[in-house]
Amino acid sequence: MIKDKLRTVVEQALKRAITAGNPGVSESLPVVIGKTGCAENGDLTCGIALKLAARLHKSPINLAEEIASAIDVSPNYVCHITVAAPGFINFYLGHGWLQEALQEILQAGPAFGKSNIGASRKVLIEYVSANPAGNLGIEQGRGAVYSSCLSNLLSFTGHQVEQHLHITDSRELLSKLRIDLDLGHCGSPLHQSGALEEDLSSYDHLITVQVAGNQSPVPGWKSAFPESYTPELEVISTQTVHLQRDGQFFRMSDSLGAEVTLAAVLDEVGVDAVRYFLCASNPNNAINFDLELAKQSSRKNSSFYIQYAHARCCAILRNALEPALNIESGIEKAPAISQDQWQDYMDSYRSSAATFTPLFASTLNVLVHLKALVMHLQDLPAEVEEAALLRNPGRLAHYACQVATNLQRFHESCQQLSTSQDVSKAKLGLIVATRQVLANVLGIIGMAAPEKM
Repeated sequence: MIKDKLRTVVEQALKRAITAGNPGVSESLPVVIGKTGCAENGDLTCGIALKLAARLHKSPINLAEEIASAIDVSPNYVCHITVAAPGFINFYLGHGWLQEALQEILQAGPAFGKSNIGASRKVLIEYVSANPAGNLGIEQGRGAVYSSCLSNLLSFTGHQVEQHLHITDSRELLSKLRIDLDLGHCGSPLHQSGALEEDLSSYDHLITVQVAGNQSPVPGWKSAFPESYTPELEVISTQTVHLQRDGQFFRMSDSLGAEVTLAAVLDEVGVDAVRYFLCASNPNNAINFDLELAKQSSRKNSSFYIQYAHARCCAILRNALEPALNIESGIEKAPAISQDQWQDYMDSYRSSAATFTPLFASTLNVLVHLKALVMHLQDLPAEVEEAALLRNPGRLAHYACQVATNLQRFHESCQQLSTSQDVSKAKLGLIVATRQVLANVLGIIGMAAPEKM
């Protein structure tokens, strides 16, 4: 990640400018790199001088200037550095790290964003419905979708995950929701089914997901273990789902008291919208689920917008790689790029970051949107780790929306791009990288990654 590379540069500058004469002064103060509030102030910023100033009896602004003057980095990576009150060091990125980021995405492919923070720890995620023997309501559906997304996320970060979904007579519905029943089972909770002590003690971490209105004390897991064995136990409670249509909330049950079922909502808006809207919010927050919005084919519907961004990437690649039919003449035109050429392109993307150099020799307007898109793409590993630590897979849903928005803005500015072969080649590499990032996020959320819409 670019932030990590810049952090190393600043840490080295600190040693040269500050810590050489003040041993240990910054050992307990990690360097934090953040994004600036606006492009005019640069791309990234660091406030370490604000934290160190009091210890060194210096003004933050003067200290920031000392640190900035000690920074040694190629202008290809950081082309400009400024100091701003009260003591921030602002960095304007060159193209080098951005080009390397695209290369790293294409080298990793489906593995981009994965990490090993889980260190192969065995995790059991147990979801218990409030009404395990009856029809699933929308709030039970939220618990099931959240459990599924969390399982995908933890697997993506190096955990060994098993799901136990204790919902009887609902296997077909769960299958429609793309919940992998091969990784778990339906039935009675382990702690209520007479499971042997060793059945649970093989796990390092046990997570139970409870539904709104069905919160209860931690299940009887603790009694299943000897006093000497203490696995990590975690309870996550998903909150209420408020259904909404045309701006109006409506009752969760009809006049006869029958609950609005998950199956009915699935039939109305489809599985992808259900998974997105039930996953996108923090589990600690209630959801306002607008059914009419979930059916829209517009930018207002984030579920559609993310999938459309993926399909747009696929369409751009098809236009370059597939034959085109002239409707008037009926003559098929050969693809702009042959399969052999495309393989050479892919090899070039993975072997040399310089392949992307022509794309960055663009007008300022294009460059602004290009830089914003690449910065978001390379953020995926950090977003995944943060989402896993916070137990909030919905964070990635919002991240994917940001990527889709930046793709749209870049696409709108592309009319100003040169049509030279080198620029077109670099642009296609960017599109492949964007498609890969979107596909990886859609996979974690459990949504389809369509090639056409």
